[in-house]
Amino acid sequence: YGAIGLLAIGLPIMLLTGHHERRRAMASTTGLAVTTPTGIQRHFTWRKAILGGGLAFAGLGVASTGYMAMRTLGIGPVGTLVATGVLEDRAPIILADFVDRTGDSTLARALTEAFRVDLAQSEVVTLMPVSDLGAALVRMQRDPTAALDPPTAREVAVREGVGAVVTGEINAAGSGYVLSTQLVAPESGNVLAAFRETAADETEVIPAIDRLSRKLRERIGESFKTMRGQERLDRVTTSSLAALRSYSAAVRAEFLGDGERALALYEEAARLDTTFAMAHRKVSVVLINRGMSRSRVIDAGRRAFEYRDRLPELERYRTTLYYYAAIDVDRRRAVAEGRAAVERYPNDGALTTALANSLNELGRPEEAEAVARRGLTYGLSAWFQTLGAQLQQGKVAAAESLLAEFESANPEHWFTHSALSYIAAAKHDFETARRELGIVLQDPRLGVGLQASFASLLGSLNMTQGRLRSAEQNFREAERLYEEGESPVNVIRTAIWEGWTDLLYRDDASEAVRIVEVALRRFPLSAMVPVDRPYPELVEFFAAAGRVDRARRLLTEYEAQVDERERRGNIFRLAAVGALGLAEERHEDAITALRAWDQEQPTYYRPALYHLGNAYDAAGQADSAVAVWERGVAQRSLLGSRADARGLPHAYRRLGEIYESRGEREKAVNYYNEFIDLWENADAELQPVVDDVRGRIARLIGEQGR
Repeated sequence: YGAIGLLAIGLPIMLLTGHHERRRAMASTTGLAVTTPTGIQRHFTWRKAILGGGLAFAGLGVASTGYMAMRTLGIGPVGTLVATGVLEDRAPIILADFVDRTGDSTLARALTEAFRVDLAQSEVVTLMPVSDLGAALVRMQRDPTAALDPPTAREVAVREGVGAVVTGEINAAGSGYVLSTQLVAPESGNVLAAFRETAADETEVIPAIDRLSRKLRERIGESFKTMRGQERLDRVTTSSLAALRSYSAAVRAEFLGDGERALALYEEAARLDTTFAMAHRKVSVVLINRGMSRSRVIDAGRRAFEYRDRLPELERYRTTLYYYAAIDVDRRRAVAEGRAAVERYPNDGALTTALANSLNELGRPEEAEAVARRGLTYGLSAWFQTLGAQLQQGKVAAAESLLAEFESANPEHWFTHSALSYIAAAKHDFETARRELGIVLQDPRLGVGLQASFASLLGSLNMTQGRLRSAEQNFREAERLYEEGESPVNVIRTAIWEGWTDLLYRDDASEAVRIVEVALRRFPLSAMVPVDRPYPELVEFFAAAGRVDRARRLLTEYEAQVDERERRGNIFRLAAVGALGLAEERHEDAITALRAWDQEQPTYYRPALYHLGNAYDAAGQADSAVAVWERGVAQRSLLGSRADARGLPHAYRRLGEIYESRGEREKAVNYYNEFIDLWENADAELQPVVDDVRGRIARLIGEQGR
């Protein structure tokens, strides 16, 4: 601004100097006597103009250098808070909820979220995550979901050793608004910095918030260069206050576990501002977490990616990483993007969690655990990824210790019981797993999507233990909930799971097919977008049920109607190809496909080992079958109970039979006993199988005694 001012002053001086110098030059050229300039004219010479301009800009340089030196060294009133030692570099700060003085509490919540978005871009302070605030409030015996008013924020800061609290306020001023913010020392309540901005109407509120946050960040110690390199808040987030209100309400609903309300609000925000990149991204995230329509997941994710250039660097990293992890699936690129992002923003929980997810899926749990731990303050997904990485490494005790840490900070949270169920299932303690999941399903805070998912998961646990009637009840309840949640594809997927109970454990292919056909009549594939249709799951099911022609037609239809890029990202396509090869007795083709599936699938969910063992067994390669099954029964993974439901009982029994045929009695008895423990309380219709295995054990022990 100083340089522009000097140029503005210098322009008329240069024009006047040029005018007078031209007159003198013309007089000299024509031989006329040159009048010695008098008065003010004598100052308008090129020598003086150039000398004056040089001195002016040199003075500006000295003043700017002095100002920046004082700012950086913390000298005088222009010194930053970091430079003066009031705050440490990257010190944590707490953002209290804006105080509303207008009578519109939704406006204050929206402004709090907007301020949070902008402060998250700062490189000199770290904003304390919402999850950490909730844990601190629980320790204070306060409601973690209540608004964080300034006094409570200061108390949290004192307890947690946080150096400063940011407070804000919005007041009505006629038809406009007055916004103010303060940076407060928690212990003393001293105001470290205070700023005020005005907004003529609602359309000016977001730009005013942007100006406030920039002033605050400058006072703390943010460099001018960094802030100039970032987009304005009203462009990077949304120019619509109404959209921002919906977005901030959605963030709160998501934190409370109400996925349905969060999705509706994020979608509303995206409708109100169609270029609201972060709203589109969150729509996609919530949809994928709820197992909803793949086409909607892709559409929202691609919209966010399309508008990523409107985002500040941090949010652009988040969007790009999510895109390659979940939309245009390329896990190795996601890891590369994630590493670059985390190197730039090492303390951002969203980035570290996303990177950990990709590392887990690539079977690199040691790296995933190290990265995920850095984001534990971010939210549930970071805890989920850390637990998954620990279980993959067989660190069950560490996973239990980590979960105890979560529970102490978040008492009576549904995630504790769901995670206890995952850990118990990983240890093959299915009784505990079922009990903990039953507790989760009693939580009234769960939305329909989570209820359906957990009901289906409980069905798979019952199925693993041979409790087929209970499993069928769970699956039917999940179907009902998915239908209520308008997710037809998940109704079909759950019907397929119900069909597997008859196909695998009752050897009743006709009834199994009937169950799935009923679901397909109610929700025809033709009524769905091709990418939403559960082709791979149907191909695998119909192939196993002996409906090979139907399976082949569905696979051909899948390859013709679904984009190759999307098929490449769907790992279950390989399960379908393997199942069809097995049904058509093309054993080597089946083995090739299933081995590829085992390499590609996320390592916290590994059903391929059981299926690959079956393929080797059918091909007469008993040694390979044993090796693969033994890996399968020994695996420890976060969602392994899904795989166990269809593979564990059969693997235990066949391992016992193969070792028995080889005369290796001790190993045979061990695996038979594992089977007995698993199906001890199986339904009466399965007890003849249990009795047969008990007879085998008795015979082997008797032979050993002789």
